[in-house]
Amino acid sequence: MGRQFQLLRGFAILLVLLNHTITMSFWMADRYGYPIPVGAEYVIFDILRTIGLFSVPLFLFLSGAFFTFAIQNRSLSGSYKLVWHDLGNILWPYIIWSIVFYGMVFFLLGEKYSFLGYIKNLIVGYPNNFVPVLILFYLLAPILVRIAKRQPVLLLVVIFAYQLFLTNVLQPGVLGFTFPAWAKYLAPPIVRDTLSTWAIFFPFGMVYNQYLVVWNKSLHKYALILWVSLFALFSLAVLSNLGILNFVVSGILVPIMGMMLIPAIRRDIVPFYRWMEDVGKRAYGLYLTNLIVVTLLLFGIRAIFPWLLQQYLLLIPILFLLVLFIPLI
Repeated sequence: MGRQFQLLRGFAILLVLLNHTITMSFWMADRYGYPIPVGAEYVIFDILRTIGLFSVPLFLFLSGAFFTFAIQNRSLSGSYKLVWHDLGNILWPYIIWSIVFYGMVFFLLGEKYSFLGYIKNLIVGYPNNFVPVLILFYLLAPILVRIAKRQPVLLLVVIFAYQLFLTNVLQPGVLGFTFPAWAKYLAPPIVRDTLSTWAIFFPFGMVYNQYLVVWNKSLHKYALILWVSLFALFSLAVLSNLGILNFVVSGILVPIMGMMLIPAIRRDIVPFYRWMEDVGKRAYGLYLTNLIVVTLLLFGIRAIFPWLLQQYLLLIPILFLLVLFIPLI
């Protein structure tokens, strides 16, 4: 797991960049009246965006697995010392790059807020909504890891059930029924949307790390079933994104199936795996700067090469490479 850690982080951030590149290209088209792809071209881009289902769940999963390793044999107070240290590494880059983002949208889009409005944006995670939920799990981690050691299955079942509950509260009827009006008070502010999408993955990483050796020995028995299930669920997720059917749960189950297959991935057969590991070391910085870089590039392209905004098969590969290599450089 340790040898795969940076490789998987690199894979996850590449999926984030790809998803944001496609999404922001469509946002630019919608904002300024450029045509959006249709037919087979749109389906291709939607499939590529759907692969992004693995991105943030994989970050949370790896964070949970690493944290379990980092605090083993530590007391509760010793665990929280590590938490406070790591929170500093998370918060300061987040605050700095969020301020840069707010300055950018102020000058480019005229988007401005009161002082309290900016504070609220930071708290709720605009535009980087992954960060508040990561902070929440870091604060809960010393307690969760102790529960995971004693009742791993119960922990995952309870959190997964709560995630489905939040999904049905925020999208009433998506599970085929609706909750009474008072149920909304059980949905915590700030992180309810992100928990409804990603709640299971940090604790899943915690449990997974504890049973990795056992799972490695058993994976060959279930690998075929997991691969078939992964393909089937991913297909359902694509169809759901295209509006052909409504199966929201596939967005949760697809990453879970993929993570179960992690031991089957040999790092030495992954193309450019050493380079991807190097990218993985810079994943958090790439995440925080990505929306800034992609937005500036799109406005620059509109000013200099506006025709390119309609050539998606050319635009998106070029934009993806630029949003990756400019921050790395």
